[in-house]
Amino acid sequence: TNRLGFIAKIEIKEGLPEMLTAWEKTAEKDTEGLFSVLGKEKPAVFPYFKTAHYKGNVFRYISFSPANFGLCWAIINDRFLFTSSGENMFQLINELTK
Repeated sequence: TNRLGFIAKIEIKEGLPEMLTAWEKTAEKDTEGLFSVLGKEKPAVFPYFKTAHYKGNVFRYISFSPANFGLCWAIINDRFLFTSSGENMFQLINELTK
């Protein structure tokens, strides 16, 4: 399975967390094309986002099959993080906290 991850600088943070949380309702459907190219085989294991913590940071995720694959996002300070696995999210957070 291919993996994807990026960090983007946020110019205007106001309302962004709420917008992303609202987007979670349609995020799986909205990213179907992208995630099928990355190797998504089945719908989400659980059809809702969960919260995880790593190094004092919070990120949101929804899991797909195969294992360690899904849609993850976080806002850390003035950065937006988006990945296709928890492992990738850990790597991005490690980069930000060096």
